[in-house]
Amino acid sequence: MKKIILTLIILVFGKAYSQNKLEGVILDESTGKPIEYVDIFNNMDFTSTNAEGKFLFKSMEDSINIQLLGYEPIHSTFEQFSADTIYLQSKFELLDEVILSQPNSIKTVFKNIHQNYPFEPYTESFFLRSVLKKDGHIVKLQDLNGLLSRKTLLATSKNPMPRNNYTVEVQNMRKAEIKDNEVYFEMFSFDQFLTAITSIAISPSVFDFTAIESDDNLLKYKFSPKKETEFTTTGYYLVDTNDNSFNEFYLLDFDNEKDFQKRRDLKYRTVYYELFVSFSKNNPGNKYYLDKAKLIAKVEVIGKDEKTIQYETEYVWIASHRTNKKINKKASLSKDIFKLDIPYDEHFWNHQNYLQLTDELKLFIGDLDSSNNDFEIQTNIE
Repeated sequence: MKKIILTLIILVFGKAYSQNKLEGVILDESTGKPIEYVDIFNNMDFTSTNAEGKFLFKSMEDSINIQLLGYEPIHSTFEQFSADTIYLQSKFELLDEVILSQPNSIKTVFKNIHQNYPFEPYTESFFLRSVLKKDGHIVKLQDLNGLLSRKTLLATSKNPMPRNNYTVEVQNMRKAEIKDNEVYFEMFSFDQFLTAITSIAISPSVFDFTAIESDDNLLKYKFSPKKETEFTTTGYYLVDTNDNSFNEFYLLDFDNEKDFQKRRDLKYRTVYYELFVSFSKNNPGNKYYLDKAKLIAKVEVIGKDEKTIQYETEYVWIASHRTNKKINKKASLSKDIFKLDIPYDEHFWNHQNYLQLTDELKLFIGDLDSSNNDFEIQTNIE
């Protein structure tokens, strides 16, 4: 009898603490293209899809929620997924656009910004992936984990951005890089990056707006420059009409005709700029906080030898959760993020599950000497 009871206890214990695992790719049902930023989560764990739509989700809990604003959500369990390719259906597919001659509705969204977004201090845990390419080839990859305190999330004419708005503590870092002694053009600092991803005001006096309405109170406001302006910027807001809040913002500026600026012996110009920002409503307070952001910039640099080099940098930001933790060790807000230096913690990175490496990043890591690569251990783990 004792043997049977012991066996039952072992079986129950083993089942309770076994870990479920789902690895796959999420695609748009209509286009077949991979979808980035999709949240895969339950009450215990969280991850997101990368630029290839790929993800790896592990959890002791059996339930799975798959969700991205503008798509039909999926609520299921590990056991119910029979394939590693998952399709999401867009809520905006085949819907007609409506031209807004008087864009009062988007102005209402801006007027409600103070009641929908936090204008008071808070602290969040974050993950930041930074990738630098030189002439199309990856030369640096860096992942950061830490804490960020803000005095305010957004700035308005009524509440301008305060001085020293950010305080950052980098707790964990891993990097892989190719040593390069040629010209290195300085990239974003924390202060520049964090300011850029919250600079999301588009004026109806300068841009025309069109709208696409879904059947569940979501509006996609597309904007483009008025004909008489010289702007090249386009993009959209995704608005929830229930509370007149924007949940997503996307901006693209592509211009190969810009004049070069000069700094010492260098000439440079930004020829491509792309920004995506999403917000999610968190309780308590019923406010929208920044959830994810992605910034891509391409800069052409001409050195003393008149040789043209193109740098492309990509930053992916994930705000994992708000916290009451205090920031103990402040990171530089003005220093190039790629030049930060924090000791590598093997235990932490072996157990992180924020963002899967793309195939391009895996190839880059595989070709590196181990002395310049903190990712070697991570990529060998099942």
